[in-house]
Amino acid sequence: MNDRRTRTQGCQNFETGAIRPPNQTLECGDCFAAPRILKESPPAMERSNLHAHAERDIYREHPHAPAHLFRPGATYCVTARTLEGRPAMADPHRRQEVIDALHFAASRRAWTPLAWVVLTNHYHCLLQAPETEALTLRRLVLAVHRFTSSEWNDRDKCRGRQVWYQYWDTCVTHESSFWARLNYIHYNPVKHGLVDDPADYPYSSYRVWQERGDSNLRYIQDAYPWDRLDLE
Repeated sequence: MNDRRTRTQGCQNFETGAIRPPNQTLECGDCFAAPRILKESPPAMERSNLHAHAERDIYREHPHAPAHLFRPGATYCVTARTLEGRPAMADPHRRQEVIDALHFAASRRAWTPLAWVVLTNHYHCLLQAPETEALTLRRLVLAVHRFTSSEWNDRDKCRGRQVWYQYWDTCVTHESSFWARLNYIHYNPVKHGLVDDPADYPYSSYRVWQERGDSNLRYIQDAYPWDRLDLE
């Protein structure tokens, strides 16, 4: 799926909190702001006035990191992995803890979780930035990682162990990209052979979307295929 986007990647050391992005050049484009509540008639959706936020956009360039666009109200897709892909969330309770930590950290910073899935060694989520600014995304993700790694290390008596390795965030630039990523997130457990039906996996937002009673969910699944994406 061709998507003009901003992406950031970094390796996190929990003792230093450092993020070391690789050299990478990516193109920035207008960011799609997803609706907080789905429309009844698929797939018609209102787009925000992308230029209305132009005065508040922050575009940062770094000598050793990719340029990054922070846009208020935009939607970001975040992917995070554990160090060396270790199954740090093999215990199902820890998968729920990641979800809870994500929602708590988002609420403290006025972000809105739109979709999520947590597997044994990675997670994906779609987050909508507040209308004021989007610079708090990095702090949001690091708060989730610091809390979960600290809790698990205390329980496992492995103080100082690095749990999380890296994360990426992508500013979603097109409506079709949003729906394809939504499907990718919900069908990730199917992709990895954990379930045959995404509704059978409790550590994702699929059931939340189902329970909303949105009549267009099945249409979205068929109209925006996820198997062309690779977010991992």
